[in-house]
Formats: sequence, structure tokens, C-alpha cells
Amino acid sequence: MATESVLIIGAGQISAFADTPGDKNTLSHAHGIFQNPALKLAGFVDLDLNKAQQATERWGGQAFNDTIEALTLTKPSVVVIATHDESHYSLLIQIANLKELTQPFLKLVIVEKPLTLHSNEAQEIASLYQSLALPLLVNYSRRFLPGIQALRHRTLSGEFGALLSGNAYYGKGLLHIGSHMLDCIQFLTGQIQSSMGLSSIEDFTKVDPSISGILHSESGAFISLHAIDCRLYTHFELDLLFEFKRVRLLEFGSLLEEANVEKHADFKGYRHLKTHVQQKTDLSHSMRFLYRSVTKFLQDGEAFPITPSEACQTIAICEQLRATLPQFQAQASYDVISISP
Repeated sequence: MATESVLIIGAGQISAFADTPGDKNTLSHAHGIFQNPALKLAGFVDLDLNKAQQATERWGGQAFNDTIEALTLTKPSVVVIATHDESHYSLLIQIANLKELTQPFLKLVIVEKPLTLHSNEAQEIASLYQSLALPLLVNYSRRFLPGIQALRHRTLSGEFGALLSGNAYYGKGLLHIGSHMLDCIQFLTGQIQSSMGLSSIEDFTKVDPSISGILHSESGAFISLHAIDCRLYTHFELDLLFEFKRVRLLEFGSLLEEANVEKHADFKGYRHLKTHVQQKTDLSHSMRFLYRSVTKFLQDGEAFPITPSEACQTIAICEQLRATLPQFQAQASYDVISISP
């Protein structure tokens, strides 16, 4: 089988150090590539050459601290941008400006979420890459899971009836993790029409606080968005109530729970929700499914489950939540205790 090479820009947790080649889970880009026989790892680029070298010691490939040198020497089919959120825009511009150099070999650019920190930058990048005919993929990992894709088909087909209401919980920055939640909601229920911010917590960075608010869905239902301080614990949970079914994504989205509407056994005339099934979503193997999708695209031209315009829409919702925050907000009254792992 012919192999396509992949160059990773950034040598951090999501790139290389979240797992090792022998781990049962597939949590890093390097592991997803390592497991895919149609792909090979060209190497890592990082401003800290020592980090890039440590990553290559674990996964193979070459280490670089200069992007142009790395592209020139490795000639990758795929470039992955897995750096700090604030660097995505400048790196995507740099790759686009190197189109003449990369034209003979580069087929795809993957960028970790969020696409950029600002809506106007995201739109600029999406338009630029479209004009260059250079495919761009944003890694909202839950979209690549077969179980979540099957759930989307069921929710959008009308099997569960109309969406009535929902609650969503997240922390660690509206863009950094909250955008995962917003994207997941839109993937499962349709486009969010409008949003309003209510309060915020600086639990990640000053430029990316976690924001609570209200989302108005395409169906007319409202979904409450709750920011949970990540310095206390990590929480990512989605609860959607439809006419005929309740669906919950639990344990950071790794567990899917369904409850059916049934007649109450004890109270005549009442109907209630009764848990019907729980199943794993394979979130711990999200990188394996991401690179399966990449392979299908490279070999057969199969479309990805997310478009750049959808990634731009998510950032626009984040901006609307920020812009509508009240001027004066009550501050959290608890003391955050830092607990070392």
C-alpha cells in the first residue's frame, strides 16, 4: 500500500506526548499516524528543537525548528498544525504563502481547534485556502467518531422528534474547549441561530475565558451553556431532550446514554424518561478515526464530516457570546484549590 507522509508542527501533548506507541488508547496525532498503514510520520517541527527531538525519539521521523526547512526536506502530503491556539492564524498564513514551494506535494492541512481566535481571521483563512484549492481540516474530534455520526443521523432524521431543550457543561476556555461543545451541539441538532453570554470565568487564559450563556437552536429550542471552572475539575457533558428521547454525552463525551419516554409504572397518566442504553463512543481512539478519514480523503476523495465554513460558524458563536456578556458580572465566591496529579 502506498504511504503518504505527515509532518506535525508542534511537539506537545496533543502532537506526541499524550500517549506512547504501546498504549491501548489513541490520543495523539503521532499515534493516529503510527497506527495507520497508509501513512508515515515525516517528523516534528517545534521552536524548541529539544522538544521536537524528544517527540522523534518516541515516534520516529526527523526533528526541525524551521518550518521551511522541514517542508523542503520531507515534502509531506499532509501538514498538521498542533500548536497553541493563538499561533494557528500566523502558521496557516505561512503555509498558504509557501504554496509555490509545496504545490508539488502538499495535499491537505490539518489544524487543531479552534481554527483561529477571531471570526474575521477564520473567514480570511477559509477563503484563502479555498482560493488556493488547498484542503483544510479542523479537528473537532467528536465528529469523526462512528457512534456520534450515527447519533447525528438519528437526531436530524427526526427519529427522536423535535428538540425541546438542553444543557451543556464545559470548562477551560470558550474557544479552547467550549468550541468543541458548540460544534458538537451543531453537529447533532443543526445550526445555532443566536447566542447570548451571561457570565464568564477566567479559568484558562485572559483572552479565552469560559463563558456561560443561552443558545437558540435551529429548531427554536434553547440550550443552556454552563461554564465549569476547570481548576476544580474537568467536565464536558451534553444533555439533549427531544420529544421521544433523552440523549446524554457523559464522561467528557466518551459515554452515550439514551432514555426513552415510557408510561410510569406507579403513577397513572404520567410519562417519564427511563434509561434504555449506555454505550462507549470511542473518544479515546478519536485520533485513529481522524486519520482513517484522512486516508479515505487522500485515496478516494471522500468528504470530511466538517467544513471550514462550519468551523468559522463556531468561532462566530463564540464571539457573539463574548460580545453580549453583561458589563458587570458577579464573581465566583469559592477559592480554587490547585491539586497536583
